[in-house]
Amino acid sequence: MLVLLGLGVAGGLLPDPAALAILLSALARGKLMLGLGTALVFSLGFASTLVVVGLVAARVGQVVFAWLSSPWAARLQQGTALLILAIGIVLTALAWRTLQALS
Repeated sequence: MLVLLGLGVAGGLLPDPAALAILLSALARGKLMLGLGTALVFSLGFASTLVVVGLVAARVGQVVFAWLSSPWAARLQQGTALLILAIGIVLTALAWRTLQALS
């Protein structure tokens, strides 16, 4: 959690090009506080988005890891391996027949 918060803070410190353009436009019009406020809101929004996405990714990762360590996942992996093997055998047999027909 602390790492995600650090990521959000670090991401919020990076200047966003759109916020920088608004800040420079506000400075050119003499509205310093409006420009600073807009840049602050952009940075807070970006930081909070990074934290939320990181938390969701961590939670989804935990759920996927728990599912992959269940017996159903092992059965699914074995089933797909058998399916791939069966398809390979069928394709090999069809190719063998085609080669025999051409000879």
